[in-house]
Amino acid sequence: MAAFDALTYVQRLQDGGISQSDATAHAEALRDAFREQESHLATKNDVAELRADFAELRADFVELRAEVKTEIA
Repeated sequence: MAAFDALTYVQRLQDGGISQSDATAHAEALRDAFREQESHLATKNDVAELRADFAELRADFVELRAEVKTEIA
């Protein structure tokens, strides 16, 4: 996610007629909302760990399948 440029955002709001205090308050609220949402995103490391877990599960299923086939035969 790209960084939120609060200073530019405040300036654009002020250019549109919003007071500095209102623009600053809005930028801070928006920055906080972005940070909250960012905390719920998966990182590349999270995805890599999940892929490793899935690979391990696949291997377990292959092993289990072989055991079941042996028991049936």
